[in-house]
Amino acid sequence: MQLRSDTRPTFVVGAHGTRAAEAAARFTARLAEALGVAVLRASVPDTASAADDLRAVVDGHGAELLAVGGTHRYGVGRVPPAGVADRLLAGAPWPVLVVPPEYRDRTVRAVGVAAGPGSRTPAALADRLAGALAARVEQVGDGTGRPAPHLIRASAGLDLLLVAAGETARQVVAHADCPVLVTP
Repeated sequence: MQLRSDTRPTFVVGAHGTRAAEAAARFTARLAEALGVAVLRASVPDTASAADDLRAVVDGHGAELLAVGGTHRYGVGRVPPAGVADRLLAGAPWPVLVVPPEYRDRTVRAVGVAAGPGSRTPAALADRLAGALAARVEQVGDGTGRPAPHLIRASAGLDLLLVAAGETARQVVAHADCPVLVTP
């Protein structure tokens, strides 16, 4: 992800009036301010086509990131139903930031990067975000080949977690305590 600082919206945040959507808007605004990029709030009704509508907004504005609020938290091991965030994660060509519904604003001090065998998460993006936010980068992973439970536990001590798209990201987004940035 190459972050621009021109006048086009670089980040799009889906806003449909829920507490989670508002938390996503606040967190995204903080990231955008630190990086010097613009944010576009897209008011899209929470309907079956919301994911497609948000994709169209991102593509139509040439944005580089989409932020949404998570819908519900589920116990580890339970599979959540396919919500908007889950549908967006499937094949998104740009990073998707998912902010948990219970997220409370706080200073971003720790940016976690999923590390381990086969990790594709770009460390350069984590370094750029951490630098802009005056935060530290922490490599997170247990090397077992089953990283989701470890990443979910680690999210309690992080303020932002970057993970590569895939089944692990889907599980982490459903259970994380901090915002999760899923990279394609």
